[in-house]
Amino acid sequence: SINLLKTILGAGMLSMPSAFATLGYVVGTIFVFVSATFAAFGLHLYAVCGRYVGRNVTINKLSSITFPEVALLFDFAIALKCFGVA
Repeated sequence: SINLLKTILGAGMLSMPSAFATLGYVVGTIFVFVSATFAAFGLHLYAVCGRYVGRNVTINKLSSITFPEVALLFDFAIALKCFGVA
C-alpha cells in the first residue's frame, strides 16, 4: 500500500501543476472533481460486484463471469491503463 500511495502522490505532484497552468483554476478544479467522481463510482461498482461474487474477486474473474468472450479485451485495457499511469 505504501508503494501505491507513493505512485499516486508522485504522479499527482508532477501532473497537477501542469494541468492547472494549462486549464486555469476553475476548469482544472472542475476536471479534478469530475475525475474523482468517476473514480469513486468505479470503485463503488467494483465493491458491489465483489460483494456479489465473493471475497476473493479480481477484475479478471469479474470479466470472465460477466463477459467471457471479451475477458481478454478487459485485460488488455487494464494493462494499457497501467502502462499509461506508469
